[in-house]
Amino acid sequence: MIVNTCQICTTAIGAHCLTCNKNSSNVVVCQSCDIGYIIVNNFCIFACGDGLVNNGEECDDSNLVPGDGCATNCTIEDNFACPINNSVSKCEKCEGATFQAADKRACVKCVNY
Repeated sequence: MIVNTCQICTTAIGAHCLTCNKNSSNVVVCQSCDIGYIIVNNFCIFACGDGLVNNGEECDDSNLVPGDGCATNCTIEDNFACPINNSVSKCEKCEGATFQAADKRACVKCVNY
């Protein structure tokens, strides 16, 4: 029995589950999640590496390659800046006379360099 009521799915399973199904044991099982989330152990969690910055992620550059500014756990690496535009992040290395801003969203020029 497919259940398409968001209220039932989110109440039984948690946030971000869009559709769910009752299995033969009458347990509600998540079938699909909001965009940017995947099903793990019957819960929708953010999907690091899908290219969309979701809750719990500082960045997401569509891959799980370290050293490009966005780490494999979707956190911003040291000496990089990752501005977000429409839920997408593009990281750049802070080089030369610049340093990483406190919010990690921009490279800031050094004064009197």
